[in-house]
Amino acid sequence: MSEYEAVSGVPTDEEVTEAVSNIPADEKENEAVLSVPSDAEETEAESETPAENEEPEADSDIPAVKEDTETDSEVSADGEETGTDPEAEADEEEATDADPEAKADEEETESDTEVPTDDEEEAEKKPDYVKITLESNIVPLEVKFSQINSCHRKTPIAYRTFTYVNSVIEGSIPPERYAYAADETDRGIRMTKWNIAYAAEALDAFEKGGRHVGFISVRVSPRIVREVDFYNYLQEMMAECGITDPEKLCLEFPRTVLYEDHENVRRAVLAMKLLKVKSMLSDCGELDCPVTPLFHMPFDYLLLAGDIMTLVGDRNKTEATNAFLTFLRTLKCELIGDGAENDDQISALQRADAFGYIPSPDYTGEVEHGPLRMTLDEAVSQSEVEDF
Repeated sequence: MSEYEAVSGVPTDEEVTEAVSNIPADEKENEAVLSVPSDAEETEAESETPAENEEPEADSDIPAVKEDTETDSEVSADGEETGTDPEAEADEEEATDADPEAKADEEETESDTEVPTDDEEEAEKKPDYVKITLESNIVPLEVKFSQINSCHRKTPIAYRTFTYVNSVIEGSIPPERYAYAADETDRGIRMTKWNIAYAAEALDAFEKGGRHVGFISVRVSPRIVREVDFYNYLQEMMAECGITDPEKLCLEFPRTVLYEDHENVRRAVLAMKLLKVKSMLSDCGELDCPVTPLFHMPFDYLLLAGDIMTLVGDRNKTEATNAFLTFLRTLKCELIGDGAENDDQISALQRADAFGYIPSPDYTGEVEHGPLRMTLDEAVSQSEVEDF
């Protein structure tokens, strides 16, 4: 026994073997646990155990298995891969960078593609029902009458008409909304023909109702003065509609007719005089309504615009407005005030010897007027002036 063994009390190999041989049979199952490896066995085991952090050599016949700890594709909750291949992305980026023209085209396409707003999408989806109604072969029309009152007795002596277009989608559309657009197409001429035909029916209704009116005015498109031979056109229309008293028919031209060829307009007005049909120019005095052409266009009536009516009621501008109204009267035209708001304006028109006035929705005077725009039956039932 060595000195170290005597001090440490560690048994020798022979002692361990002898002790194991003396263990009963039922206790030999624990032999592996109780046995202590020899120094040679420990050395051999250490040589066979790989060093820490040392990777085992891969078998050349077995392909290396990629670790699953890091994956390039993400896995969704239901187990499906949602990611992309990084190598494919790298190849695509390299191809794009290699071709600068393709990259520029792609950026230009993205910049040119504008995303429409909600309002623009809604406007594109919504059809223009007014245009559709006007361009249809059969349009539902309704005519309303506005009274032209005497400046002296304040009762109706003539009527101005407004043709409404009825749309299932848009409802009742007044001429202020569609008339100028219709004037740019042949629809305006068709509307003119319809208006004249309706005027003939209305005149017949007034006569049957025992009403005597100075005239009924209907709007005509300014396009008609350059599209047709107006004299023959109007003569044929009156014969077709059975108009026997042409002096009670008045054709109302919008102020835009002054931008047509002046000679064409002059011939149209003279043709109406030959046929004894009255003529009227509306919105006289507006900013875009020139006065000079009136020297060559002998209209029977001038319908004064709202701006002029406002000046007529201004007592500080009495001399200026009287001079302007007198000038218009020297053109041999009768004056009708459109939109009288108070009795002062009506009195000013009376002093200027105007033919009459149309009350404004904002009228605040003492005269009781009927509906501003009424049906044919309502117009026929109104009281009248006997001595016009």
